[in-house]
Amino acid sequence: MKTFNEILTTPNFSANVLTNNYCSKKSLNFILKSYHLQPLLKIIPINMHKYIFSIMPSKKNSHEILIGFNNYPICVEFNKFHAKRIASMIRGDTLMARQLQLQEYQKITGWMPKSNLYLFSIQTIHRQEMLYEKSRGHFINHAVNQKIYDCFEDIRSIITLRHKHIANLEQQDTHSAMSTYYICDTPHIKQ
Repeated sequence: MKTFNEILTTPNFSANVLTNNYCSKKSLNFILKSYHLQPLLKIIPINMHKYIFSIMPSKKNSHEILIGFNNYPICVEFNKFHAKRIASMIRGDTLMARQLQLQEYQKITGWMPKSNLYLFSIQTIHRQEMLYEKSRGHFINHAVNQKIYDCFEDIRSIITLRHKHIANLEQQDTHSAMSTYYICDTPHIKQ
């Protein structure tokens, strides 16, 4: 059985396909252009190869190459970090562009089918309870080094201030005036 490569590289391939009405001339040109874009895989990072299912020219923009991914985070990473670099590398090296027959392409974009996008819906996680500091700041500071000692004292002041704020908020009536906290009340690390 012949491989896809052998079928596309036979001399009379396009003539046989068109005379037997297997597909239209437009579809045949699209298949051949997609086949000529396959060497682009050598430029794409190797860790992304297993997530690519197609490389083809765009039907909307004749100067754009579309790379189909089956993984949304990889597609986002490709568009954000690799697409512009690969396109500029192709435009900068005319010999490589001629060898890969990529002179007419100006842009490379990763895409995903809409059916696969629904698998990667973003869900927000709602926390029922907030983190509550169990320590009250009552600990003995055994640090000998002055910098470490100061860091632990800052931690102690942060803990006690947080408990003070929580206690004030619990004692406030919803109809009373809000109490203000000043920036000078907040502890800071001394450097």
